[in-house]
Amino acid sequence: PARSVTLPVTGGPRPVWANAWARPGRLLGYLLDQAWGFDGREAGRLEGAQVVVGESVAAGTVAVEWWDADTGRIVGRRAWLHPGGRLVLAAPAFTRHLAFKLSRDG
Repeated sequence: PARSVTLPVTGGPRPVWANAWARPGRLLGYLLDQAWGFDGREAGRLEGAQVVVGESVAAGTVAVEWWDADTGRIVGRRAWLHPGGRLVLAAPAFTRHLAFKLSRDG
């Protein structure tokens, strides 16, 4: 059963809105620089945004891919062993908007 979730975003110089389509083992997400998305202002590159996926995420291997939402190109990729508990993703620097895919590996 998939569902839409709003994710908190911390850090960075400006507010960022984040939402995702979630199902067990997978999260397809989207980050939006509110300056651009809500009123069309080109506010420049955004750095330091952190997406809070959850506070009690089960331990295990996870992988994330970051996608430039304008070009469709992968701009970052990482896999690691999450120890369990709070899971926060450090977004790469982006302009306007950014997509990501988080999944359990294996």
